Amino acid sequence: MNWEQFVNQFSQFFFNFLEELDKIINQIFQLGVIEHLIALLKAFGRILLAIFEGIVKVLKFLVE
Repeated sequence: MNWEQFVNQFSQFFFNFLEELDKIINQIFQLGVIEHLIALLKAFGRILLAIFEGIVKVLKFLVE
């Protein structure tokens, strides 16, 4: 194996390594964003539920 072949193989390996690393980082980022969005939606749902429970309690109080 001469120097040129070695450099070509190494550069190809390094390029493939960087591509795979980029894919993994993108997947982690996408999963992280999705998890944060789900957490925000859950929190928003809990806030809405608390508001609706408060409205129901006020309406029950007014009806009695």
